Amino acid sequence: MAHELSNVNGRFECAYAAGQPAPWHAGVTDPEYFDASTADGATVARASGIEWEIMASPVMYRGPEGYLTDETLKMQFRSDNGAPLGVVGAAFQTTQPKNGFDTMQRIVDATGAQWDAAFSLFGGRKLVFQAKLPAAGIQVKDGDVSHSYVTFAYACDGTMPRSIWFSEVRAVCNNMLRYSFGAAQKDKMSRLFRQSHKTEFNPDAIVDAIGIIEEARAEQLTVLQAMARVELESKDSQELLARILGKPSIGNRDKGDDGAPKISKPEQEILRLYAGDARGAEMAGKTAYGLLNAVTEYTDHHYGRSADARINSMLMGPNAQLKDKAFSVLAEHTRECT
Repeated sequence: MAHELSNVNGRFECAYAAGQPAPWHAGVTDPEYFDASTADGATVARASGIEWEIMASPVMYRGPEGYLTDETLKMQFRSDNGAPLGVVGAAFQTTQPKNGFDTMQRIVDATGAQWDAAFSLFGGRKLVFQAKLPAAGIQVKDGDVSHSYVTFAYACDGTMPRSIWFSEVRAVCNNMLRYSFGAAQKDKMSRLFRQSHKTEFNPDAIVDAIGIIEEARAEQLTVLQAMARVELESKDSQELLARILGKPSIGNRDKGDDGAPKISKPEQEILRLYAGDARGAEMAGKTAYGLLNAVTEYTDHHYGRSADARINSMLMGPNAQLKDKAFSVLAEHTRECT
């Protein structure tokens, strides 16, 4: 599957706003598009093909005397083709795809946003709904415009809670960067809101969480603009990157045959991007912001055995955590320099 997008009967379960490139274009033939200016949740659901329901049945297994049923577990499966979505506990509170579309539609109505995308991953195990916020975008540096998106996603198999976060997509490279700030996680990028699958689905709480977006957006812009003003010497960029990647300080490393400290391959690649090969590097420059962009490009486009692995990790896994740490380390350095 292209980037783990669900492919059902030869059709990818995805739809995007017309005029925008499909984020997972490689291998996706003829994706569905919709008119963002008029689309509602029902329209996007039809376009994406995610109109099925999540069904559930108690888990059965073969015992020594025949088949037995375990009422403490249930198998969730798709209503359209019966494909399994995962085994969960009996207390698991199912969130239907329609719940996701309806919730994002409420967010669209409350904020004036427009639908941007909807897609399923891993055969429907993970569902993602995204809208573009109405503001024209924020500008960290001249010509480097970031547009604001709100994303609602969850996993039907319980591996990801109902999550909603605020993100920036840099127009110069069309990358999604998740930047959100939580009061309990100061100076760290984190999900705006998470709701456990053990609790009853509460769309009101999710929609209410959107109220902090403008505050988070303003705070985020301030930090990014400050990063763009902090220039880094070569030694500074190497030391900061070592902290981000959890490596020893440059001065405490073994020496190579040339007498210079040994630099790992990921560090070499990120520093190459930072030096000018990253998309938008000419605008970001040799700054803390430039190093953040280099880490982001490396995790989203270079790190991982396949494009599929990178996309999933970018959204929900280790790559997202690495970008969170990069932001935290560089934000701290920026404060120390100002």
